[in-house]
Amino acid sequence: MPAVVSSQTLWYIRRGREAAMMTRTVRRAVYAAVVYLAAAALPAFAQLDTGTIVGTVRDQSGAIVPGATVSAYVAPFDTYASMSHLIRREEWTDGAGPEAIAYFCSVLASEAAADPAAARRLVRANAVEHLERFAGQLWPRAATPAGGFRWELLCGENGHVAQDRLDEQFWSANVDPSDRYVQSLPGTGASRLRADGSGCTNLFLAGDWIDCGLNAGCIEAAVMAGLQAANALTGRPLTEGIAGAWIGLEDA
Repeated sequence: MPAVVSSQTLWYIRRGREAAMMTRTVRRAVYAAVVYLAAAALPAFAQLDTGTIVGTVRDQSGAIVPGATVSAYVAPFDTYASMSHLIRREEWTDGAGPEAIAYFCSVLASEAAADPAAARRLVRANAVEHLERFAGQLWPRAATPAGGFRWELLCGENGHVAQDRLDEQFWSANVDPSDRYVQSLPGTGASRLRADGSGCTNLFLAGDWIDCGLNAGCIEAAVMAGLQAANALTGRPLTEGIAGAWIGLEDA
């Protein structure tokens, strides 16, 4: 399976209500971070205008990439999702918990992922840049009058101030081979193994990288794969009791 060597993640949270970032992986390396906001509610920016993006995506050689998926957000973290619904799943000291979590991620350049320590430094620098330059576009009240980021909004219990509060958040460069994201490129599905396809009678497979029917890097695929591994382990039909199990596995 082709693996990508890059990506980033980052989370921001605090006693406020709109902040936290995190990233995802692809057998490319990825970078990630989590921040916790702790202040009054910071309503997300309300998008008032709509529009259409038209154009051509080309790879590094200049060739056109057919069917490319693009993001309308900005680098260095070009994917965002609010994950504040997970707050109740976390354990915090009374009064110290966040009120918002946001998830940001992107791909980390392969050359940057070659040195893990350098990759972590780059992720942190990217997080600082992103918050300082673009956080106000999502959370207007998180911006200073000069347009920077109000660092005091980040959760922290160790007395850090300004940008150092970022060190009390979670962020990482996912450069280890096992952390990388398996891409779903045309023609690669045949290389994926099913949950019961390891070739060993006592070894079953799970993860969004296997042939679970929904062969894409996402939590849904990981869950389906885990359920299929459980079915295989207990001797049940591979797709028994799994919603959406018909996708690509009709004969399972």
